Amino acid sequence: MTPGWDAVGWVVTQNMRDVVERRYGWLPEIVSWFKSLSMFRETERERLILNEPTAEDLSFHKAVLALLIAEGERLHTSFDQNATQPGNEGGITSADFTAALKHLYDTQAVWQDEMTPERRAEILDGIFHGEKSGT
Repeated sequence: MTPGWDAVGWVVTQNMRDVVERRYGWLPEIVSWFKSLSMFRETERERLILNEPTAEDLSFHKAVLALLIAEGERLHTSFDQNATQPGNEGGITSADFTAALKHLYDTQAVWQDEMTPERRAEILDGIFHGEKSGT
């Protein structure tokens, strides 16, 4: 089952509410962000890569992508400040954040910025290893 943009947006928004209300602490926030990122990538694959994206798909993608980047940057800074605290059973590192954020910025360049169709196809082929794109 593939989550839709509504589900991804709801999860990301709920995670942000948890942060504002300080419900769980910094490590669960980080784990939630990575789970949200995973849902986002699966929905992106289904809606934008394997199918022809609609204007609504691109709009939701842009909004959720911006939320994930902003929250990822905040959590990365928080992580670096709290990296010595115990409890990181998942072994998440600063490098994990750096790689995830770089991939999000690359995604933003592919889908939201001006780019030639050839360069976009080249990047998508590199990311998805030749998986058929709907574009």
